[in-house]
Order: sequence, then structure tokens, then C-alpha cells
Amino acid sequence: SPAWWYFWLLVQLYLIYPLLWTGLRKLGPTKLLLWSSLISFAARGAGLYFFDGYLDAWSRGAIFITRLPEFVFGISLAAWLFSRPAETNKRLSSSKSLFGAIAVYAAGLLLSLTLPGMTIAPFLLGVSIFIILYQLFTRLPFAVPNWLRFSGEWIGEHSYSLYLVHHPVILALVPFGIAASFRTSIRILLAIATTLVLALVLEWSVNFFMKIAQNLVKKLGMMRALLTAGLLGGLFIV
Repeated sequence: SPAWWYFWLLVQLYLIYPLLWTGLRKLGPTKLLLWSSLISFAARGAGLYFFDGYLDAWSRGAIFITRLPEFVFGISLAAWLFSRPAETNKRLSSSKSLFGAIAVYAAGLLLSLTLPGMTIAPFLLGVSIFIILYQLFTRLPFAVPNWLRFSGEWIGEHSYSLYLVHHPVILALVPFGIAASFRTSIRILLAIATTLVLALVLEWSVNFFMKIAQNLVKKLGMMRALLTAGLLGGLFIV
């Protein structure tokens, strides 16, 4: 599934998070974002030119350093909101930020049409659309109905599992090139319902095995738990 490349990206980012946390404490959010972006842009740009056979995966973010600026932006934003919440919210909500984000989004779209521009286009598009959506949802001129707020919160809470399972379900139930018809509408509704169910099953399964792993660590210790998991995995493969 094309969605699963993102899973491996997150694993890599989680593994280096302690280093980023150390950098945040030593450098502060602004310098951390600046230096990590410069290093990442240089590496990403070089890869776009030299990794011909790996270009698609590299440009999407199969290796963490190619999408590190967006991740560090989130870390830095959280630090700014924690240390200076009123000032940060004021800046995010200002008209200057909105017009600036629209301009940056347009620039990101244009840059994404060229290979050199893809060095920074994903970062520009991600940051700008975040600011635009932030302003959109904080400036709504009407009260959001409770059912809509609940639906949005539920989708946000389960968004990652929904993201991981939706593509294979759609491929199985709504094949490419299928004609528009009543049967197709039923297939689409069935795909939505199946995605919702499988996403919850995936979350339950992960939580179940995490509890087993935590109990093993408590009873056996980290090293013995890892050895036990390795033996079980080897038996399963064999």
C-alpha cells in the first residue's frame, strides 16, 4: 500500500527524536529549525540529482532526513506555544500570517513543478497549509454543530489508522476505472464502512500487543523480553 511508506518514515523520526529533544534544549526552537532545515535541504537536494533509481521514494520521504524540516517545525511550534502561547497564537492568527501563508503556498506549488524546487517545496506547502487551516478553523463565523465537531475530533483521533488501511480497501472494493452506477455507490459506502472497522481493529491489535510487550518487560526485564520476542518471531518465520 502506498500509505505504508509513511509508517517507516515515522519509525525513523521516532528513533531520532531523543537527539532532536536534546537539540531543542541546547539550541532552542528557532535555531533547531534553522540548522535542521539547512542540513536536510542540502541532503534532499543532492539526492534529487544523484539518486535516479531511488528518486520517487527519496522525494516522498522514505529516508527521514528528506522530511525532517516539517517534523522539526512541529516540534518548534509546540515549544513556542508552550513558552509563549499568547504571542504565538497572535502571530498564527494575524492577517499578515494568512497572506504570507497564501503567498508561500503559491510559491511551493510553482517550485514543486521543477526538480530543484522539490528540495524545499514539501516544507513550504506543509507549513503554509497548516497556517491557512489554522486561521480557517479559528475564524469560522458560525458555531460548529456538535455532531460535526465530534466527527472531526473522532477522525483526528483515528486518522493514522484510517490512513494506513484506506488504500487496500479502496483497491479491493472500488477498482480503478469502475463505471459510475448505483452499484458503485454501494461499493464506495462499503469501502468507507470497512475502512472505519479495520482502522479500529488495527488500533485494538496494536494496543493488545503493546500490553503484552509491556507485561513481558515487567516480568522478564528488557533483555530477556527482547530475546523472547526474537525467538517467537523466528519460530513464526520458520
